[in-house]
Amino acid sequence: LALHQMRTDGSLPMEAQRGPCALAESNRAVASLVLLAEAASAQGYDLYSLAVEGKSLETAISFLLEVDANPNLTARYFNSSASCELAPNAAVNRRAFQYTRGE
Repeated sequence: LALHQMRTDGSLPMEAQRGPCALAESNRAVASLVLLAEAASAQGYDLYSLAVEGKSLETAISFLLEVDANPNLTARYFNSSASCELAPNAAVNRRAFQYTRGE
């Protein structure tokens, strides 16, 4: 379902529209997709190579990394009525992009 809803640039519509929350919400959604892919992998299914119309988990991860480097990439998708608990100039906690074994 996520691959069908994903835009060709890798953005997820519901998450990318959330203004200052777009990066955090996109990260949360992609993290959930990776969790599902890992659970499926443990059962012998390869969701990482699954693609729908050229869109894959890798597409979503690439978009997430691009937005981390340039948060303005989501500005074209902002919806002023979308819910977000952050102020428009809120700093993004990038700890979610870090991974350390053993944590």
